[in-house]
Amino acid sequence: MACCIGARLAHSVQQALNITEMETIFWSDSMVALYWLREKGGWSVFVSNRIKETKPLFPNVAWVLRFINNVRSRINERKTGQLTVEQIESAEIQLIRSVQAQSFPDENSIPNLCAFRDENNIIRVKTRITERIDTPHFLSPILLPNNCIFTERLVEHLYIESYHAGTQLLLSIIREKYWILGGRRTLRKIWNACVKCRRFKSKSPTADPVSLPADRVKNAAVFEVVGVDLAGPLYIKRGIHLCPLPSITS
Repeated sequence: MACCIGARLAHSVQQALNITEMETIFWSDSMVALYWLREKGGWSVFVSNRIKETKPLFPNVAWVLRFINNVRSRINERKTGQLTVEQIESAEIQLIRSVQAQSFPDENSIPNLCAFRDENNIIRVKTRITERIDTPHFLSPILLPNNCIFTERLVEHLYIESYHAGTQLLLSIIREKYWILGGRRTLRKIWNACVKCRRFKSKSPTADPVSLPADRVKNAAVFEVVGVDLAGPLYIKRGIHLCPLPSITS
């Protein structure tokens, strides 16, 4: 849990300070936690969810692509050190391109949307706000299928980053860059699977109504039974009344 909190804290600080290229080192005295991070699986559901949160989505693919390029390259041309922004973006492009190739093998598999391919051969959706001055992702979001494990992991990642936002807010955040077919269905699936959000959605326990007091239901004369709503607090002070007298005898 401490490793998970440390990853969340580092991610929040980097986002707040707009820091992208910085080496981050975490220290932990728990050998068990370090073993969990190094191994590939076999944990309980709780541990597995925490491990997935400490390992981002696209950097994992970027590390694999770097390894493949280093194997194919000469020794003096191999890249080392931390990942760059370009490498992470390249991993995202290749991963999205692979997902689209499996889900949309031809033009007939694309729904009735104004779709086109950009310079990276990624399918995008042309919206009606192309005249707006904004980012290319916002004007033409990337098309993604809904029945795909990549889409679910992406929605889970953005769902956690947005602090468990509701369906409408999360859909607005996703559509700033992606256009998911049947996005609401995928979002509801992720939202219903969240244990924290299901606690707030659960119905509160109800109790049977009690009977009214006898003074409120019996026949009585006017003002025989009077109820007063009183709001406090009430401060009690000792009062002294002074009355000047011309003579004590009076």
